[in-house]
Amino acid sequence: MELFIIPLIFAILTAVAPKNVMRYIGLVGALTTLAATIARVVSFSPETTVSLFDPNIITSFGLTFKMGYDGMSLFMVLLTNVMVPIILLSNLNRPIADERSFNGMTLFMQFALIGVFTAMDGIMFTFSGKLL
Repeated sequence: MELFIIPLIFAILTAVAPKNVMRYIGLVGALTTLAATIARVVSFSPETTVSLFDPNIITSFGLTFKMGYDGMSLFMVLLTNVMVPIILLSNLNRPIADERSFNGMTLFMQFALIGVFTAMDGIMFTFSGKLL
C-alpha cells in the first residue's frame, strides 16, 4: 500500500512546501518510492501474486476494488519508479524545478501510473487511467 501512499503524500507536500525546498521534497518522495519498490522486488516470489488492496467489498453491480501485482506489473512499477527520479534529477537545476505544478504533477503521475499497473480489475484500471 505504501507504493500508492508515498507519491500522493509527497505530491501534496510539494503544494504546501516553501519554494526553495520544493525540488528536493519531490526528489526525496521519488527516491523513497523507488526504495520501497526495490524492497518489494527483492522480497518478490515469482510464483505468487501479491495483493495490495482487497477490501472484500462487492457492490450491487458486482464490482470489486482489487489492487496487487505479479511479475510483469511489478516490473512496470519498477520502471515507473526508476524513471520519475531521473525526470526530477534531469530538471533539478532548471527553473521549472521551482514550479509547484511540475513537482506535484510528476509525483501525481507516478501515483496514477502505479495505480494503472497494479489494478487487478477493470474499475480500478479505469479510475487510475482517468487520473492520468
